[in-house]
Amino acid sequence: MFHQTFQGKADYDFRAGLDVYREIYDDRLYFGRWISLLQSSGTGKSRLVEQLGRLVHSFHFYLGLIV
Repeated sequence: MFHQTFQGKADYDFRAGLDVYREIYDDRLYFGRWISLLQSSGTGKSRLVEQLGRLVHSFHFYLGLIV
């Protein structure tokens, strides 16, 4: 899907954040364990998710408007 090598360490930083969320998750307070990514167009959401999928098992899907 992407033609250039991933640069930076955002994937590892995001993974570290997920580990923190897993530690503090309380099923008495929250309905389920899920994270949504909301950013402006062109900020690298898809790229981050694809790269993160190389580090951990993941299921991702995209919801968007078809114009």
